[in-house]
Amino acid sequence: MFWDHLLKSWQISLPIVRSRFPHADEHALDALQLGYHNFASLMAQTHDLTPREAVEEVEDWLHILHISEFGRSTAA
Repeated sequence: MFWDHLLKSWQISLPIVRSRFPHADEHALDALQLGYHNFASLMAQTHDLTPREAVEEVEDWLHILHISEFGRSTAA
């Protein structure tokens, strides 16, 4: 799962998060480590989203990241 990659690569995680959630700050990295629901909750608070909208945005974002990662790994 791409979530694991985000947790392992701290130096690149924040720019990746900000590419979809521009108001994210270093607290987003803490929320990532605490789990999916904590991260979605923080994105709801910082991006004026309802909890459900935030979950949908995070799910879409992770899906896109997963597809792009899969494409890179199969292109080699």
